[in-house]
Amino acid sequence: MTDPDPGTKNYRGRCVYAMCSNLRLKISAKSDLKRTLFSSTNICSMARPKKLKALQIRRARECDILDLVALEKVCFDTYYREHRFDEEDFMDYLRKKNVIFLVAILNSSLIGYVAGLVRTSRSQLSASLDSIAVLPNSRRKGSGDRLMQCFIEEAKRRACKRVTLNVAIANENGIFFFSRQGFQRIRRLPAYYGKGLDGILMKRDI
Repeated sequence: MTDPDPGTKNYRGRCVYAMCSNLRLKISAKSDLKRTLFSSTNICSMARPKKLKALQIRRARECDILDLVALEKVCFDTYYREHRFDEEDFMDYLRKKNVIFLVAILNSSLIGYVAGLVRTSRSQLSASLDSIAVLPNSRRKGSGDRLMQCFIEEAKRRACKRVTLNVAIANENGIFFFSRQGFQRIRRLPAYYGKGLDGILMKRDI
């Protein structure tokens, strides 16, 4: 459930956004609906706060790669540094059929993203949310919340039964944020982020 996708880099759940400074995570999901909720132009259907009226959440595209790599370098500069995604990693996500890969666009600029993979766990549809990040000057304005909400909405659309994530135990802001979003602690993950830095597995039923 928390293992990296076979055949890909050893991704650890990561996240940097909104009120949190540095987190990393993982989630669960799957679907077959007639319409595509997140087309290349559609915005997530959830209501948006007035201050984020111009914010759009859409599927990631190949033309986003360079902006995503630049965002990654800015956001993941602490104990997550060794787990940064590079151009090849992002391209790998774009090639996968079982992916939920969304970007946040504000005033024509890419300010954040969320990426995860559809999985099957214990005969249930599931997905891993492998990374979520928002540029520092766009945090605490609700864009991180929107990315998370849209990811969960898409997970529900794909008939997911639960969402799981991993967060560094040192990331108190991240743990608080996820708890407020309805996630519960499941267990501790020894040295998940490297020697001396444990992670926490959290879960939310959806």
